[in-house]
Amino acid sequence: MLSGDPVDPQPFGPLPSFWSDQGDLRQQSFGCLGLADDVRIAEGDPRAPGRGLLATYHRGGRLVGSVAVNLPPSKHLRAEMSKR
Repeated sequence: MLSGDPVDPQPFGPLPSFWSDQGDLRQQSFGCLGLADDVRIAEGDPRAPGRGLLATYHRGGRLVGSVAVNLPPSKHLRAEMSKR
């Protein structure tokens, strides 16, 4: 702004996230899951979530969120979603 560069018209908006411990399961979510038109299992087996599971949520091929069960969300997923 002071340098004469145009101001970014889109202000920063944090992405929604939450975590919850449910018995032996730790659930973590990051992003806008409700926008997704496709869900992919990126890691783990949905039939055995106690061993760890990572699901990624996409809209039009773009990553919009992730859910991890007994896994920390991947740092590269956070970085990719933060660019959007």
